[in-house]
Amino acid sequence: MDAIAFYRAQEFERWWPINIAELRFLQREICEELGFRPGRITTIAADARTISRSPTQVAMPIVDRWLDQAPERLHLLADALVHKAMHGVAQNSAVREWRRSLAELRTATDGFNSDGIPVAIEGLLTLATYIKVTAPVADEELSILARNLGDLARVNETFEHSTRSRAAFNRWSPVAQSLLVALERLTDARLPAGQPATARTD
Repeated sequence: MDAIAFYRAQEFERWWPINIAELRFLQREICEELGFRPGRITTIAADARTISRSPTQVAMPIVDRWLDQAPERLHLLADALVHKAMHGVAQNSAVREWRRSLAELRTATDGFNSDGIPVAIEGLLTLATYIKVTAPVADEELSILARNLGDLARVNETFEHSTRSRAAFNRWSPVAQSLLVALERLTDARLPAGQPATARTD
């Protein structure tokens, strides 16, 4: 059984491999059900692009992707932020990817993109919850961090449900940028860049 897919626009460096994988998955499901063999896949695009206008659009933001694919990373990150320490390779990696996630989210606020941009919501809310339930009551800095995470998630959600027009982007961008800058500063304050991971003693 062959598959032919028509696309309004197709970006080949990042989108095309993902679309092909999805088509092959669908093709295999149908073939298994009907007892057929998967055949060729052909894609036809009215607007073929070799360079994406939105490099991060293919994948959802890192922190939201963790919620589905690696929820333990959110726990590791929250633990590091609460205790101001990283223990082991996995936690060090989670913190490093968190910094990359913040940079990725800031890049998305730099300029309007008619193709749309991914914004983090659920991952931020989950991280905020983990921090709130484990943070010492007296740690005001952590309370601010958790509040900023929640505020960013709500601002992003409002933008996500808007027309996502240039006007909507212009309203969302400066608020999101301000919150992201604050989150970067708070992350650096609790986990200075270059801080080595240590072995647990407990």
